[in-house]
Amino acid sequence: HSKANFHQAAQAASLIKREVTVFCSHGDPGHSRCRTWFENLAGTLRIRKYQAAALVAGAVAIAGVAVAQPRGEGWLLGAPDDTTRFEILERDAGGTGRTMLEMSIRYERMYEAVADGNLQLAARNWDGIDGSLSRGLVRRTNRTDAANEFFYAVFDQVMEDLESEDIVRARAGFMTARDACMSCHVAVDLAYINDQRMFRNLVFQ
Repeated sequence: HSKANFHQAAQAASLIKREVTVFCSHGDPGHSRCRTWFENLAGTLRIRKYQAAALVAGAVAIAGVAVAQPRGEGWLLGAPDDTTRFEILERDAGGTGRTMLEMSIRYERMYEAVADGNLQLAARNWDGIDGSLSRGLVRRTNRTDAANEFFYAVFDQVMEDLESEDIVRARAGFMTARDACMSCHVAVDLAYINDQRMFRNLVFQ
């Protein structure tokens, strides 16, 4: 019985190699296509569809099937392999430079929204700052402790202030956010970032 199963697995492995190549050439590994393929595999091997799916996984493990991805064109798909592609993406993403640019733009928009009394827009930008920072911390994990100590320590409170529909409270919330940002810069030895108009002029008295 085990020999029969192994023989089926070997058959499945052979089919996998051929069919995955077809998938790649068509560029369409969609669910309907996969379902049809499993049905065909089941018919070929005279087994049920769920058994065919299991054999696919087993065949890959047993036979050590490795399917080469076709090389495309352009600056990313034209790279020789996935490792090189990921290295290109990592370099393109950079460190926290892009993150800080995104955050500074949203910070200014947040100030303007509070000044205009558009607190919903201010809250949206505050949430956007969180999103930018979260993505940046993936690339620079050594900044996580400072972010937790300063930014995330006040994030919820500032959001509550912006969503309060109280303009006085919202302005105070913005100033809390400002202080947190500036304190974080000092903590990571980037105090010079605070010496710019964005922090000197965008204030509420």
